Amino acid sequence: MVLRYFSRLFTLFVAGLLVLILSCGGSDTPAPEPTEEETSSAQSAAATTAPVPTSVPTAMAEPEGETASAGRLVVAVVIERETNDPHQVTAVHQSQFLPMYDDLVRYDEFAEYAPMLATGWEVSPDLKDWTFNLRQGVQFHKDFGEFTAKDLVHTIDRHAREGSISAHAAFYRDEVLGKGSVEVVDDYQIIYHLAVPKLDMEVFNANRWYNHILSKDHFDEEGQAGVESNPIGTGPYQFVERTLGSNVLYESVPYEHYRKTPDFQELQLFFVKEHATRLAMLLSGEAHIAALPSDLEKTALENGMEVISARTPTVPLYAMMGGNFYDEPSGTRLGNSPDLPYSDVFHPVEEVPWVNKKVREALNRAIDRDEIQRTLLAGKGEPMPVPFFHQSLRGWNPEWMDRYEEKYGYDPERAKELLAEVEADIGQPLDWSKVIYLLTIRPELPQLADIGEAIVNYWRDVGVNITLEEREFAWFREHILKGEVGGVAWTDATIKFEDPDQLRIVYYSGRTLQGVCCHFFEHEGIDEAYEKLVPETDFAKRDEYLREGGNVAFEEYALLPLFWLSADFVINPEVVADYPTSGLFGMRDLEYVVAAQ
Repeated sequence: MVLRYFSRLFTLFVAGLLVLILSCGGSDTPAPEPTEEETSSAQSAAATTAPVPTSVPTAMAEPEGETASAGRLVVAVVIERETNDPHQVTAVHQSQFLPMYDDLVRYDEFAEYAPMLATGWEVSPDLKDWTFNLRQGVQFHKDFGEFTAKDLVHTIDRHAREGSISAHAAFYRDEVLGKGSVEVVDDYQIIYHLAVPKLDMEVFNANRWYNHILSKDHFDEEGQAGVESNPIGTGPYQFVERTLGSNVLYESVPYEHYRKTPDFQELQLFFVKEHATRLAMLLSGEAHIAALPSDLEKTALENGMEVISARTPTVPLYAMMGGNFYDEPSGTRLGNSPDLPYSDVFHPVEEVPWVNKKVREALNRAIDRDEIQRTLLAGKGEPMPVPFFHQSLRGWNPEWMDRYEEKYGYDPERAKELLAEVEADIGQPLDWSKVIYLLTIRPELPQLADIGEAIVNYWRDVGVNITLEEREFAWFREHILKGEVGGVAWTDATIKFEDPDQLRIVYYSGRTLQGVCCHFFEHEGIDEAYEKLVPETDFAKRDEYLREGGNVAFEEYALLPLFWLSADFVINPEVVADYPTSGLFGMRDLEYVVAAQ
């Protein structure tokens, strides 16, 4: 099959033209194109969870003692929503905050949890009392004093405050400040007393998400206006200025940072959505790091750039088919939007074909995963039989890989047979006019839209004539959180979720437990597994329940699994020698970028 991606070909043409102009000595290079203006109405991402480490670190390595020796590091990133308040946007937009804020715990380049503003933590046997020991002597930027427990309490209050759109709001408001409590032992120790067991408070307080610690003294002096115009953190870089629709500029703090003194004196993030523009910035020297699709990576490599991969795979690539609902609304799916495609009520197979298992199997079998990997992913990626499940996490079942080809292998003729069987069963042709395939852009994978187009073309080859629609991710996310995806399929590249979020995100219906994220596949077997998992404190049992839910997803063709990927970053080797990062949510760990000598 020949892949038909008109947008990708256009991007290649533009990129080639820019390269030709640059190679001919043109002095005028394209300026970064603006993104949307700042908005504080974005919905926050759902919190994740992960296992309690078997050995909790109690001390952090001493600072390396390096001094900022290079000039300005310029990075081209994809950011749809701009703001200086880290609690006002989703986790996918955290690149713009991470250089200046610290959290209690760091999600490091190997996807492990290490001390940050906490030197260590302990948990009681019943998993209800979590003690965090806070680092002494850490200073807030611009003389706003030392970080202490009062700043952590202030940050918790910000999450829980009335009108908060933080995804952590309900947890802090109900489970911590409502049914539980926060005990401030002294300036450098705090204890969460929780009403219910929680095995992942170190993850909850990590910079994996956005529990960035803000200064109470700064807020008392400047209020919300100060947070937005003059943000203050404890990170290796401090805020200088932001130009909306263009860039944000940081400078290294004027002292040896407790964690990492950056190699670069200044850090500037340009917000550049267009792939070809990011490539042109790299080739012209206007940017030193950017993420590019695989085809443009090749152009960059041919022009002296290099590619650095994240240290660990953290990006699951998959497609979802919304509308596999129970007959009655549950969780955040209120049943207020009956009209397709953005519907939060159940529709039968005559209106949403993929609510039938045979249709879901056909849509999976229609996909040539090997061709997608070979072309759009440049041969990268490892198989993912069940989205979000990885062999390094609890819940993995090795039998999935043994049966993956049998269940999900490319077989377009069998796909056509399955679709014909369904049409015979219902006595009419399948109607694809009420559903859509959505294309969005995610910073974790620049070629995501191209992969979505490829999937639609494979489907069309077996007779599935579905309509494509393009939307900004931030717009679509609001519908996801409300469960209004009844007639929407789409390709996604998110992050490596951990116990229990392999089941909570996308799969769990929210029928009895709160905290549901996104309704794409509701099933009694998955709900039962998740509801047994949540209160369980025995890790062997948790492993069993996660695998139980994963087995249902595998057998039912719940989603369309593709690959596990490590994020790639194109660098200018004359400026950057190394970039150690997990690649979670795109650009992070920029203070650890090693300057070329």
